[in-house]
Amino acid sequence: MRIEGPAKVSLFADDKGSLIVESFRDEPAAVTVLTTEATSLKDLVSGEVIAGTACKGRHPAEPATTAFTMTLAPHSYRVFQGGR
Repeated sequence: MRIEGPAKVSLFADDKGSLIVESFRDEPAAVTVLTTEATSLKDLVSGEVIAGTACKGRHPAEPATTAFTMTLAPHSYRVFQGGR
């Protein structure tokens, strides 16, 4: 699991499939979470389910991933549980 986005955005993950994406920025941030483990993410606060988009790896040895794109408000975080 990894994120793509601007500086001052962090990903915290545990071994049970939960993750937190947190922004320490002063402005909204567009972030993409990439994972090989989930095809959907459920926001554990709002209940919203985010469907992912399938992506091929950048090179043949990299596995296919699922991308989840979101915008984080300044100085905020979202808590997710991955699902299949």
